[in-house]
Amino acid sequence: MSQLRDASERSYKSIVFEVLPEAISSERSVTGRLDLRGLFYAARRLYLAHPERPFGLEARMAAKKKNPENIIDYSYFGNRIVPEYEQVHGDIPGLIREARGHLHEAHTDNAEGQAIGTVFVEGFEPPEYFYDKVLYVEKHGVAQGLVDQHLGEKYDMAIVASKGYRTEADGALLRRFAEEGYELYILHDCDIDGYGIFVNLQDGNARVEGLDVEAIDLGMSLEDTRSMGLLGEEATRAKSIPEGVVTYVTDDELALFTGTQRNAKTWEYTRFELNEIPAAERLPFVERALQAAGVGPKVIPPDDYLAENAAERRDSDIRVEVAMAVDEVIDVEEIKDALLERFRDRYDLDDLRELVEDGLQERLLRSWRGVLREHIQRQGLDLRKEIEDAVREEIRARVTED
Repeated sequence: MSQLRDASERSYKSIVFEVLPEAISSERSVTGRLDLRGLFYAARRLYLAHPERPFGLEARMAAKKKNPENIIDYSYFGNRIVPEYEQVHGDIPGLIREARGHLHEAHTDNAEGQAIGTVFVEGFEPPEYFYDKVLYVEKHGVAQGLVDQHLGEKYDMAIVASKGYRTEADGALLRRFAEEGYELYILHDCDIDGYGIFVNLQDGNARVEGLDVEAIDLGMSLEDTRSMGLLGEEATRAKSIPEGVVTYVTDDELALFTGTQRNAKTWEYTRFELNEIPAAERLPFVERALQAAGVGPKVIPPDDYLAENAAERRDSDIRVEVAMAVDEVIDVEEIKDALLERFRDRYDLDDLRELVEDGLQERLLRSWRGVLREHIQRQGLDLRKEIEDAVREEIRARVTED
């Protein structure tokens, strides 16, 4: 009888839903941001102190857990509680979720990849005419290999290295690219989740909208696995195949993913991962898929943009060449050294400790470095005109001597 639930007993979710507004308010920073892990701890504290906390339910659940002390864990909170709360109440403004993917932009200084998080996506603007294609890869390691082999540079393509299903930030980033007219490609495993990732990105779900354009599926398809002679591996599933996947896959793939029913809740089937493709064959496979999909040409901007960019580069090059010529004609460092000796004593460096202490009392947010910097720069500003005149004199004197 002790295992039966009391009809009046509250659920974990109902209490957390109730306390979340207070947790959100208490955790929000002065800039309006919310950290997901901090929100979890705030909500847990309020849950543990709740007058209707369900101790009976906790005891029953603890008996089933490996770590019974974790009444509500972070994974359950982040992956179940928060998404379901946002379905009912809308997105939590300012909530920063942990980045799981990385963006590698072709022809930029972003060699190591930029973590795709909420804040990054909010401020992201694609660079003009660096690349016009984006490849989403569900396996982070496979994506990194393609980056290292310069796939992005060859096709003027950004590569999104993910870890399975896309995060909300990933989805928002891809929608940004779609709005700008970028070609979107998706590379995934040949299994239920792989096709689920494609469908989830393309069509969205109850929480997040999909793409406004058609993304191109690069595979891996069952036909791809057969052409490469992959063996696959046995897998099990306890849930039905999502409807979106059923309507998308071929009959052979549906039969493969359906598999064999072993008991009332378990089916066995064969799955194929991108990682099974030998490392040396992954780039050729992706390139074949891109060519078959009709990948676009290299990026060349419009004529007016080319002309403007060329003019800017010309002017910049002239400035560099002039600066180099000046360095050849005039020993700039020698002039600097001469004027350093001339003006060094004009700066007041007395009573520095008193100066710093007074400065820190006036503005508590400053450091001693900031106080000193401001003191020195103020004196330099007063001497600027005199220093400029001295530089002209030194240059005229040295040019005359030559």
